[in-house]
Amino acid sequence: MKRLATALSVLCLATVWPLSPNTAAADFPVAKQGTALCSIETGKNPDKIILLAAQELQHWVREITGAAPEIREEARKPKIVLAVNDSISELRGNDGYAVRSGDGEIRIIGSCPKGVLNGVFRILYRDGGLIWARPEPEIGTVVRKKAELNFCADSRVDVPAFILRGWQCEAPKKTEEQLLWLARNNANWMTGSLESRRKYGCIMEFGGGHNLTHLYIPEEIYGKDHPDFYPEIDGVRVLPSQFRESCQLCFTNPELLKEFIRRLDKFVKENPDFQVYRVMLEDNYNLCTCKECMKPIRLPDGTVLDGRNLKPQSKEWKIWRSTQFFLWYNKLAEFMKKNHPGKRLLSFGYYFTEFAPKTKVMDNVDISFCPVYRDLKYSLTHAKNAAVLKTVDEWLGQTPNVTWREYYGLNVEYPRPIDRIAYSDYRLMLKRGIRKTYSELVADAPHLRDRSGKIVWDVGAPWLWSLAQAPWNPNRKVEDVRREFYERVFGKEAAVHVEKFYNEIEKAWYANPRASHFNDKPIELWQDCFFSCGIKEVCTGHLA
Repeated sequence: MKRLATALSVLCLATVWPLSPNTAAADFPVAKQGTALCSIETGKNPDKIILLAAQELQHWVREITGAAPEIREEARKPKIVLAVNDSISELRGNDGYAVRSGDGEIRIIGSCPKGVLNGVFRILYRDGGLIWARPEPEIGTVVRKKAELNFCADSRVDVPAFILRGWQCEAPKKTEEQLLWLARNNANWMTGSLESRRKYGCIMEFGGGHNLTHLYIPEEIYGKDHPDFYPEIDGVRVLPSQFRESCQLCFTNPELLKEFIRRLDKFVKENPDFQVYRVMLEDNYNLCTCKECMKPIRLPDGTVLDGRNLKPQSKEWKIWRSTQFFLWYNKLAEFMKKNHPGKRLLSFGYYFTEFAPKTKVMDNVDISFCPVYRDLKYSLTHAKNAAVLKTVDEWLGQTPNVTWREYYGLNVEYPRPIDRIAYSDYRLMLKRGIRKTYSELVADAPHLRDRSGKIVWDVGAPWLWSLAQAPWNPNRKVEDVRREFYERVFGKEAAVHVEKFYNEIEKAWYANPRASHFNDKPIELWQDCFFSCGIKEVCTGHLA
């Protein structure tokens, strides 16, 4: 295992061979022989994100050619103009971009500043020959030096398939390198500091992850005087600190509802710049069994849900608990709609809300559906995941506002080529009208909670990079996307052998019948998927 991992590490980290020349048509001169041939125009008093786009464009032209175009609020032709303009209908409501060329200028246009930033990064990638291959700051970017750089002077519109494309990086500290890499690869949602999220033009959500007791009803404020806000379990009121993963709330307590709404209102007023406010169940099944919470639920259509004799965590039990939760949650949504129109709430479809409730969810609520029990070796159309897809469709029957929240990048230290699965999943979600997605993604950092993210990236960088491209356009062939990585990082000649190497690993991984989940065991899987089937020699042979 050590030899193979070392070989992969050397290959992924140290090899930065020059790429073959780009033969694509490119007729807007940007720089030649160390001299800039154009300027960058931002317009007067540019937004900070527009200014960042200009600085990134200038920086990477300098890295590629040695020449740095001047950044001006108003520039003479020839020039690259960065402009926000909502007149292009295809760009409304998204952060795509348009290019308009002619008369000595290229205009990169977005309906919002983030769209312009995305356009800059995508043009640099397409015409500059560089690749932001991994977040690691020293060797993560591969740049091919050019004496002459031209941009393709065309006119086009490039709109992302998903309007929310996010990655939740697991790291002890959300380093700027991780977040900048995400932005350069066109993410518009990320976990990190408020300052960084604003800097990169991200969709703004308030509240973090599991937060009922961590943010809204913390024990240090309510535990002493209001233990009734927390669950009764086995006849005793419990507090969040009694459990490793906290507990839920007593969702039938009317005084809790009043206080929760008061707290929510306070947070919205104190943080008015956010689009979405997260009210997310805690990460556990520690639910209330008080007399009121155990009463049968009678719905307006006469349906009665009685959970008293249901098996805990069965589908029927979860539907009962989900219905109870969203009857409570809808009251928060009603308050928001009346008092903060245009603002949205976000909740999980996860654990006891895995299944859709037997009540409609308010239309100002988004559901972040987490397919935590699916087998990531198989697409959602496979029989092994049929129940998961059915659950998604049941949710869509109650609300169209579903976000596909996955675990694609929550890797342990062994190869997991599931970018192929992600592309398939994304296409399926788009057909169902889902246009928001985010996933956990292991950070490119050495010391995570229970793994080395650096080792994960040493081995899996091609798949993780490919995965990051998928939400913009999942209709591409995954082999073509990966090949771009191989060729830009290793050069076309070496890329042939690197591709064969990774194909052998992928073939062995999919041939093994063992399921793959977000909490896989790395040592067992290295042995089970690779060493016991005898592909080590074949793989290392491709690197000789």
